[in-house]
Amino acid sequence: MLNLLSSWKTYGSLPLALAILFVAVLAPAATTASFQKIPIEQAIREANESHQMEIGMKSRQLEKQRSLEKTLGIQGALPTQYQYDVLYYRMQMRVDVDIEWVYAQVDQMATATQDNVTFCDIDLYANMIIDSVRVDNVLTTFTRNGNVFRADLPTPVNTGGQFTVQTFYQGHPVEGGFQAFAFEIVQSQTLVSTLSEPYLARTWWPCKDYPDDKADSADIIVTYPSGMFCTSNGTMVSDVVNGSARTTSWKVRYPITTYLISLTMSNFKHWRDWMKYTATDSMPVDYWVFPNDSAAARTGYAPTVLMLDTLSRIFGLYPFIDEKYAMSAFNWGGAMEHQTNTSIIRGYYAQSMIVHEMGHQWWGDMITCRDWHHIWMNEGFASYVEALWFESLGGFADLRSYMNGFRSTQPSSTLCRPTTMTRATNGRTSRPRISATSASRSPAWICTDFSRTGFTVSTTQDTPTPTCRSSAESTRIASTSMSGRHSRLILQCSACR
Repeated sequence: MLNLLSSWKTYGSLPLALAILFVAVLAPAATTASFQKIPIEQAIREANESHQMEIGMKSRQLEKQRSLEKTLGIQGALPTQYQYDVLYYRMQMRVDVDIEWVYAQVDQMATATQDNVTFCDIDLYANMIIDSVRVDNVLTTFTRNGNVFRADLPTPVNTGGQFTVQTFYQGHPVEGGFQAFAFEIVQSQTLVSTLSEPYLARTWWPCKDYPDDKADSADIIVTYPSGMFCTSNGTMVSDVVNGSARTTSWKVRYPITTYLISLTMSNFKHWRDWMKYTATDSMPVDYWVFPNDSAAARTGYAPTVLMLDTLSRIFGLYPFIDEKYAMSAFNWGGAMEHQTNTSIIRGYYAQSMIVHEMGHQWWGDMITCRDWHHIWMNEGFASYVEALWFESLGGFADLRSYMNGFRSTQPSSTLCRPTTMTRATNGRTSRPRISATSASRSPAWICTDFSRTGFTVSTTQDTPTPTCRSSAESTRIASTSMSGRHSRLILQCSACR
């Protein structure tokens, strides 16, 4: 089986490696799991059910969003927000579930991308109360304009200079969009959860809330009632109970964008599996579910580790291997691919949904759309991952049945319909050819931290066409549209050209 990592190293080109990937025959996974293979007809039915569930939920939530926009307004990224590049976030939050209120401090460390930067514009919804703002620990003045506030820098900062804006605030986060920040009661237990896609991280914490500026790292520290547990991104650093309060700290050491940062807290049941990816190395795979769902969830989530193994064989090793993969139950009608910690509807265990969100860890989280006009690429790849999973279990016939079943029931969602899915004469699977084209407009995807998977991307100022090479060095492709430092790589199916 040719996996993506070996293809990069062998052929020295990401586009060529992707082309080879999509004409390769899937090999069976090396490990087995104690779960029952479902008929492909059932898989198609469950996938359609889950898609319809999400469509219904999104329709209802977007009605809330339209009302919210009229009340608070939605403002696009200001040009001034591209005069700095975010490096790091530190969130320290106390959640009072009784009055549904948060008290927090968020530190945003950034680097100036131009000379004479005298202020920093940050997104935060207007209903949140800002108590004070500091810059590099010095109290400063600030002004508010809708859902953006401007922190004045005590001294101008020139290109490459770093500064940290510390925001102290409180309030009740509004619920809008697909969810944002929700307080609920589930199975007689309090549930607090977030879902910030597409631009609603700003409803509950101050940030540069656009997918094209990933922070290199983050720390998330949450205090809440001791009878609950708070899950989040990355690796848990500490978990301390002090009387009626509990404080859990998480660290993220991979690049992450704002809409993928999440919190989920309730009275969860927890268990852990392991993904063994070398003879001596393993990664934790965690599950947090509601107590009444625990038995069913153990059965429903049984394929998870095998799915991780299968996708790692196709796309290269799981991109956040030094942290974890987890699933945390919440009450939204679907699931959300929060980085390393998927939020997933309680009591629903369709394999298509589980593997779809897992696929986003590669296509959406490691590689992220530059803006929301390109979200179809995230979703298109994750949907195709569903078919690849069922092919790994049942062969090419199941892949073809699944793709045809999905296409026929979701015509309005299909932007690129494969037309060459046939058997080639050499017995290998022939799939649509993937090519890379340079574009004069903004890139579709922003890629970061390629060293984790063994390659870098380089561009020249005059020639934006990317070239790929094997390297152990870490390369971060800057993701601002003004600097021109990003890779202008767009993946395009040959059938669409």
